[in-house]
Amino acid sequence: MGGDSVPPGAEYGEGLLQFLTPGGTTRLDVDRLNEKLRPEGAARCRQSMFPDEAHGLIFDWDDVIADTAGLQLAAWHDLAALEGLSLEAGMRRRGALLDLRPERAIHEVLGWTRDWVRAQALARQLAALYLARVEASPAPLPGAAAWLAVAARHRIPCALVTWLEESCAARLLEAWGLTSAFQAVIGARMGAETQAERLLCAACALRRPPERCVAFSACPGAVTAAHNCSMRAAAVAGKHPAYALAAADVTVASLADLSVVNVRRLFADAGTQRMDLCKQEARAEGRSRPRRVTTGETPT
Repeated sequence: MGGDSVPPGAEYGEGLLQFLTPGGTTRLDVDRLNEKLRPEGAARCRQSMFPDEAHGLIFDWDDVIADTAGLQLAAWHDLAALEGLSLEAGMRRRGALLDLRPERAIHEVLGWTRDWVRAQALARQLAALYLARVEASPAPLPGAAAWLAVAARHRIPCALVTWLEESCAARLLEAWGLTSAFQAVIGARMGAETQAERLLCAACALRRPPERCVAFSACPGAVTAAHNCSMRAAAVAGKHPAYALAAADVTVASLADLSVVNVRRLFADAGTQRMDLCKQEARAEGRSRPRRVTTGETPT
């Protein structure tokens, strides 16, 4: 809940602006994260022998792993019936109903209440009904489990990003037998405010440079966020038509359409992106990269 309404983030290359390294106050942007997470020593040797392991796969929960749109709509119908309220206004603005935070949808779209505390209580009820629907759902979206099994066979680490609480996500993954498929789950407790921050947190959890990660999503905003983070973007059409996801590096109707070869092809042009050669030469000569100046900072 809260897909397209969440800002992509990292528009100017900012990374985890509030992330402080242990014992220091360094702010990490996307370029610095790529540098810090670059493999060295034994890890670098292993990834040169098994290049698939150098990648990281980051999956959005909404409409990539779970049929979020359908289950959300069913949960809204359950809540309306339980409280004796009308969902007619929400049906006229279905996109806003599914994309906005539940509290805002209750307040701004449905007009059920002006009391924010009451709206939050209804949102908690909706979350409980949604979780019950997901747990009763027999399986994730077609192709999701099979693709995760392929990634596991090739030892490609996977992370899940969701706006659910981590404990709720863990419960749902256990019900579907997907707990071991993800090496990290980035949920609401992480406090990420943008889609880009969620993706960067996932890359850190997987210990993979963002530029070596593929973000799987189902909305245009998430595709933008992935590119802002220097990641490759794989889009799953369904919630949005394929033409709305044209900016993605690859668009499929289902995860079942993918193979490891698709992932390898996404990185076939690695090292040919703008400024890549300059960065490589600077590293070879031991020059430090000029520090990025962000809003509110003074050049050093």
